[in-house]
Amino acid sequence: MGDRNSTMTREEKTLMQALSCVINTLPRALDGDLRREQELPLTEYFALASLVDAKDRRVRMSELAARLSITISGATRTVNRLESLGLVERERSSSDGRGADVVLTESGYERLREAWPSHLASARRRVLDHLSEDEVRILTRALGAISAASGDGAD
Repeated sequence: MGDRNSTMTREEKTLMQALSCVINTLPRALDGDLRREQELPLTEYFALASLVDAKDRRVRMSELAARLSITISGATRTVNRLESLGLVERERSSSDGRGADVVLTESGYERLREAWPSHLASARRRVLDHLSEDEVRILTRALGAISAASGDGAD
């Protein structure tokens, strides 16, 4: 009963409790800040940010879902709303012509630029201001390893 696979140390239990708290509260807090200040849900913000970083500011719907760690149906709902606001468009896939690409419009780019300062202030206040540069590097590596071991989360 005392082997590593059947028990946790006090530090491991504390880590898992802290991680659970962050997983459950941080997205809601960041989302609430962005909705209050910009009337833009966090998922929509991240969709726009993902598109601005993509080649030609376009991605397949399935790739957008993977980038956002949400289901394709969730990505479709997000894109539908962004499309209704004129922030993205759907175009026939540039790679194979079968599926649809989501393309960032100039209005979508401007909306992202408007929202960026609010998101940055929220991220700093809620996360970054509480960590040293070394802690940021270590946490980035650790979360990357956890993410890689957990899969893409969009199942």
